[in-house]
Amino acid sequence: MQRKLKKLLRIQTLLMLVILIIGWLSGYQNWLPGLVAGSLIAISTTIMAMIIFRRLPKVVPAKMFYGAMILNEVMKWLLVAVLTVLLVQHVAPFALIIGFVVTYLAYFWLILVD
Repeated sequence: MQRKLKKLLRIQTLLMLVILIIGWLSGYQNWLPGLVAGSLIAISTTIMAMIIFRRLPKVVPAKMFYGAMILNEVMKWLLVAVLTVLLVQHVAPFALIIGFVVTYLAYFWLILVD
């Protein structure tokens, strides 16, 4: 699980850099803080998952794994909600959403690639 999460973190970081370059080249420099903030929200969910799953052994009972997954999902969406509410006041809201969605979709791209 840690190996997959590290790979996901690398993909998300790469995507963040790509959307920053695209935002910078397209003339929307005023959206760059929102794109960074949205991307960092998505990256922070991956880091939180790495922290939750760090202490689990490679083989665990199904009940323990489901408990960890439920904890991860609840904490992830709480983190997203809190950070979004805090950051939407300081950056362009649409840029925040774009940065989060593009970077968060790396979860699904990782499933397709791996």
